[in-house]
Amino acid sequence: MDKTVEILNKALLDIINSAQDAKNFLVEQIPDVLHQLLVFHLWRNVFILIVWLALAGAYVRYAPRVYRWCHADWGDYEMNAQSLVAVVAGIGSVFFWPLCLVGVFNHAENILMITLAPKLYLLEYAKTLITAK
Repeated sequence: MDKTVEILNKALLDIINSAQDAKNFLVEQIPDVLHQLLVFHLWRNVFILIVWLALAGAYVRYAPRVYRWCHADWGDYEMNAQSLVAVVAGIGSVFFWPLCLVGVFNHAENILMITLAPKLYLLEYAKTLITAK
């Protein structure tokens, strides 16, 4: 019986030491992990913002050309490739601009929140992880 108690005490002491080592490791690594998370989300939002702005810029640059091309030959109103492109471009512009504005403002807000209030961003991010289930 004495040997069993000694073995159990040794096993319990090993478990307690392992838990303490794990806790110390986590305490040491959490600041670095949080920093990496913030940097990742910052650059992810910057990249997506650049993509949205590039799409908007391309649309502003090429929409007048498409419009002129589509309306260059409106002598007859039969359905041809130009009129199909005109309809698609018109419908696309109605849905594209609000979507583009939402994307730009959303990612610009995230970038500002990460740079100005990183703790608040981490709280919001944790809330979205908890409520996503």
